[in-house]
Amino acid sequence: MDFDPSVPSHGGASGFDFWLGEWDCTFESGSAVNRISRILGERVIHEDFRSAELNGQSLSVFNEERQLWLQTWVDDQNSYLLFVGRREPRSMVLLGRRPDGAASGMRMVWDEITRDAFSWDYQKQSPDGTWSSQWKIAYRRRS
Repeated sequence: MDFDPSVPSHGGASGFDFWLGEWDCTFESGSAVNRISRILGERVIHEDFRSAELNGQSLSVFNEERQLWLQTWVDDQNSYLLFVGRREPRSMVLLGRRPDGAASGMRMVWDEITRDAFSWDYQKQSPDGTWSSQWKIAYRRRS
């Protein structure tokens, strides 16, 4: 799946603003706190994810020309992941990429987005093209 640059990303450079803030995250095996902020002249989204099992950070930037979000993730498990995608009216979808740009068969989906909550789902694509959930997190804004 690729994205058509002639179709604008919903919200443009503010399409990820729903994610900004401090979040309590719950998932099957535990919980985490995730802090999301804008840095570098408000042009980059910085994520700081902290849990007992995993600590990581991501940087996301909106590419105006391609109308796509680009994200890099690193963590204390030695992961280095790349994603590219866009905001749709009701969700955000970022597809995994290998360093050479080829699809990795992974994606992240932010869905059921409201001001104070959303679901995040890390998914894997099977050979027949269907997607299955690998890790689902419920986000609730910290008060």
